[in-house]
Amino acid sequence: RWNNNGKWDDTLLTGEERALQKFYAKLLTLCNRERALSEGLFYDLMPANYDNFEFDSTKQFAFLRGTGDELILAVVNFDNKEVDVVVNIPTHAMDFFGIPDNGSFNAFPLLSDSKFNTVFSIDSPIRIKVGATSGELYKISSC
Repeated sequence: RWNNNGKWDDTLLTGEERALQKFYAKLLTLCNRERALSEGLFYDLMPANYDNFEFDSTKQFAFLRGTGDELILAVVNFDNKEVDVVVNIPTHAMDFFGIPDNGSFNAFPLLSDSKFNTVFSIDSPIRIKVGATSGELYKISSC
């Protein structure tokens, strides 16, 4: 169906398949555009969230990718329902990427159409809503 008998268009796709195609097109574009994703170091946030009762480590996954000047938070929800999660980002993570803790940070969503920034700090974890079987990438910057 994806190739539509060699036409390679979306004529035969369902609405859900078109949405999935759009999501992956945006994700691949970000992977090429954002240096933190294409070249950055990886920091696993799971150990900092195993004891977090507002983060189900059996259904959610979170990590950071970053370079010296760019940082991206990835949060994935494998549950079949939308969830509100709280992600702890330890001080060591910011130290690992060489990012000074100036008190608070902005998290700007890159995958969704939302233009709503989330503000968080090391002492006040980031609270976000993640769609069912979906995820979000957040570009992190100091406030």
